[in-house]
Amino acid sequence: PIFGDHGLSAWGNHGGATYDEVTTGICAYSSSYELQPFTREPHIRDLASTISYYFICPVPFTNLGYHLSNLLPPVSLSEQVERE
Repeated sequence: PIFGDHGLSAWGNHGGATYDEVTTGICAYSSSYELQPFTREPHIRDLASTISYYFICPVPFTNLGYHLSNLLPPVSLSEQVERE
C-alpha cells in the first residue's frame, strides 16, 4: 500500500484543519492476494496500527487508529493467535 500523510489546500498549505489538508489519498495494490473494498472511510490515524501489523510489532500505545483490514493479507485463526 501507498499512503499519504496529509493533503494540501488549494494554496499549498498543509498545517491547517481544512478538509483538503486533513484528507489524503490511499493507493493499494497486491499481487499476492485480492484487496477488499473499504467498509468505512480510512483515516490517517489508522496508518500506524496497519504498518505495525506488517512489521509484527506493537501498535504505539497512544494510537487511536484501527487496522485497515482491507489492506492486510488474509490469515487463519491460528496465525492470528500466534501474532498476539
